[in-house]
Amino acid sequence: MSYSFYVEAGAPPEYRDVLEALPEVETSSGPAEELEGPWEPGHVLAVWTRGWSTRPVELAWSDGTFSARILACACAEDYDLALDAVCHVADMIGAEVESEEGVRFAPDARTEHYGADWILPHVSSMVTTVIAHARETDGWVTMPGTTRDFHIGPRLAEEIGKGSAHAQEEALFARMRALFYPDEERLYAANVLSVTLDDGSHFTTTALAPGVGYVFPPVDYLTILATDPFEIPFAALPEIVGEDEVVWMDEACPSIAAIDDDEWDAFEAKARAHAVDPRGRKSLPHIGPEAPAPTFPWALVLAVLLAIGVVIWVLTR
Repeated sequence: MSYSFYVEAGAPPEYRDVLEALPEVETSSGPAEELEGPWEPGHVLAVWTRGWSTRPVELAWSDGTFSARILACACAEDYDLALDAVCHVADMIGAEVESEEGVRFAPDARTEHYGADWILPHVSSMVTTVIAHARETDGWVTMPGTTRDFHIGPRLAEEIGKGSAHAQEEALFARMRALFYPDEERLYAANVLSVTLDDGSHFTTTALAPGVGYVFPPVDYLTILATDPFEIPFAALPEIVGEDEVVWMDEACPSIAAIDDDEWDAFEAKARAHAVDPRGRKSLPHIGPEAPAPTFPWALVLAVLLAIGVVIWVLTR
């Protein structure tokens, strides 16, 4: 579910000309100030405001038309962001903006057609539709977010799907922002590592080390960065650390506080009782188009790769 606006622009606009109307946005292609030259045909640039946006706005240029696409569960400010972009492009070339419903309007007539009276009910409608769908799904609905995916299923839908439409909207957006923009002084957003085995099967894992709080993505296994690294099923984490120590950021992503050094030995002992070997046969992490040759011990390579992100985060806090 989405909603789009279009501008027939003839020639592609310059990235810099568009982005100057969107101060302080982050983009899927790196820092906004580093994007130069005319818009590349077919290039979809996701933009968002850190700390506030709930879905990225997708800006694109194709076949003479500049477009801004707003995704389901975008907050009102994301609608404004999309309209800022298309209205700025239209104003630069003296054109009109057209909605996906065929409504054409001049940039200075924007609020008459697509102001708060249209945006706010549209936001609420999208949110209640997604929550209703999530209640009935088998598993969860995954929505690509600004910094990572957001998952909503029956459990989360029940938690936030109460009260007025506005209350549901605010509850969902609070959860999305907490996941997308965690307190970086306390929590490290762990990355997924996909491991391909010799038989072509694969699994996903991420790392857990002492002294670091985490937001975890949904994976198959956790690699415990002990002196001798080992894996545990991801689903075993609440049992090991305690249900009360796990905060579910969405349907699938838990967070835990840092495990202090003086608590690590006890944690490791409990975790080892759940240790498994997901490898089956000798394998290495698959990084890029071709799997590297099995030169180094699997556990060492995996542990080093997973630890790199954690170390960088700790050193740059």
